[in-house]
Amino acid sequence: MKEQRNFGKVSSISSNFEGIMIQDRFEDFSHNTISGFVETACKYLGFLKKETHEFESIDLTSNPVKQRAFTTTTTGTTGRKTYVIVTNVHAILSEAGFKIPNTSAGHIQPLSEEVMTEEVINNFMSFMRI
Repeated sequence: MKEQRNFGKVSSISSNFEGIMIQDRFEDFSHNTISGFVETACKYLGFLKKETHEFESIDLTSNPVKQRAFTTTTTGTTGRKTYVIVTNVHAILSEAGFKIPNTSAGHIQPLSEEVMTEEVINNFMSFMRI
């Protein structure tokens, strides 16, 4: 079995919440980052199909596509929009099991400790009055 020499040599490294440098795992990437990876890969496959003889037989018809309006500064005035066909990255990620996260989920964090009881709050308040 041939050993892959390049695996792990180029990777993303960042600081964790404690300030320690760690190598990012795939599970740690945001949905937008993964979408960017997929979009870049699809564009690269299209480039290989179009620009090389070796990969011109790649079948990209199984990739889901969508129509996107290409707008310019004069589009609003003239009313003429140009439509382009692009790969539907959302459909690819949905089929692979990646769901778009709830946008508010990143803003609300669960409590790390139990909620204080009324008795504890009363004791704390009585202590503060002294």
